[in-house]
Amino acid sequence: MAPRQDHLVKIGLEGFDLIDENFGRPRRSKGNPVQKPEPAMISSDKAAEKYGGIAVTDYHISERKPRLIRWP
Repeated sequence: MAPRQDHLVKIGLEGFDLIDENFGRPRRSKGNPVQKPEPAMISSDKAAEKYGGIAVTDYHISERKPRLIRWP
Protein backbone atom coordinates (compact mmCIF):
# COMPACT_ATOMS: atom_id res chain seq x y z
CA MET A 1 0.00 0.00 0.00
CA ALA A 2 2.84 2.43 0.68
CA PRO A 3 3.98 2.71 -2.99
CA ARG A 4 0.42 3.55 -4.07
CA GLN A 5 0.06 6.27 -1.41
CA ASP A 6 3.44 7.73 -2.39
CA HIS A 7 2.27 7.76 -5.99
CA LEU A 8 -0.96 9.56 -5.06
CA VAL A 9 0.97 12.12 -3.02
CA LYS A 10 3.32 12.73 -5.96
CA ILE A 11 0.39 13.15 -8.38
CA GLY A 12 -1.34 15.56 -5.98
CA LEU A 13 1.78 17.70 -5.53
CA GLU A 14 2.35 17.84 -9.31
CA GLY A 15 -1.29 18.84 -9.84
CA PHE A 16 -1.12 21.68 -7.33
CA ASP A 17 2.19 22.84 -8.83
CA LEU A 18 0.54 23.04 -12.26
CA ILE A 19 -2.37 25.01 -10.81
CA ASP A 20 0.05 27.45 -9.14
CA GLU A 21 1.99 27.87 -12.41
CA ASN A 22 -1.12 28.63 -14.45
CA PHE A 23 -3.21 30.62 -11.99
CA GLY A 24 -0.66 31.93 -9.49
CA ARG A 25 -0.48 31.28 -5.80
CA PRO A 26 -3.44 32.40 -3.71
CA ARG A 27 -2.87 35.62 -1.78
CA ARG A 28 -3.87 36.02 1.80
CA SER A 29 -5.78 39.06 2.87
CA LYS A 30 -4.17 41.27 5.50
CA GLY A 31 -7.33 41.95 7.48
CA ASN A 32 -9.45 39.68 9.61
CA PRO A 33 -12.38 38.56 7.42
CA VAL A 34 -14.51 37.57 10.42
CA GLN A 35 -16.95 40.30 11.39
CA LYS A 36 -18.20 40.82 14.90
CA PRO A 37 -21.79 39.60 15.29
CA GLU A 38 -24.43 42.21 15.94
CA PRO A 39 -26.24 42.10 19.28
CA ALA A 40 -29.29 39.83 19.22
CA MET A 41 -31.66 42.50 20.56
CA ILE A 42 -31.69 46.22 19.87
CA SER A 43 -33.97 48.95 21.13
CA SER A 44 -36.75 50.35 18.98
CA ASP A 45 -34.85 53.64 18.68
CA LYS A 46 -31.74 51.83 17.38
CA ALA A 47 -33.88 49.76 14.98
CA ALA A 48 -35.47 52.90 13.54
CA GLU A 49 -32.05 54.48 13.12
CA LYS A 50 -30.53 51.37 11.53
CA TYR A 51 -33.36 50.65 9.09
CA GLY A 52 -34.27 54.24 8.23
CA GLY A 53 -37.57 54.37 10.09
CA ILE A 54 -38.94 56.60 12.81
CA ALA A 55 -39.64 55.90 16.46
CA VAL A 56 -42.82 57.31 17.96
CA THR A 57 -42.83 57.62 21.74
CA ASP A 58 -45.97 58.43 23.72
CA TYR A 59 -45.27 60.15 27.04
CA HIS A 60 -48.97 60.70 27.77
CA ILE A 61 -49.80 60.10 31.42
CA SER A 62 -53.20 58.57 31.83
CA GLU A 63 -55.37 59.65 34.76
CA ARG A 64 -57.24 56.39 34.58
CA LYS A 65 -55.83 53.58 36.65
CA PRO A 66 -55.75 50.09 35.20
CA ARG A 67 -58.59 47.89 36.39
CA LEU A 68 -58.31 44.32 37.50
CA ILE A 69 -60.67 42.17 35.48
CA ARG A 70 -61.72 38.89 36.98
CA TRP A 71 -62.88 36.07 34.78
CA PRO A 72 -65.65 33.82 36.02
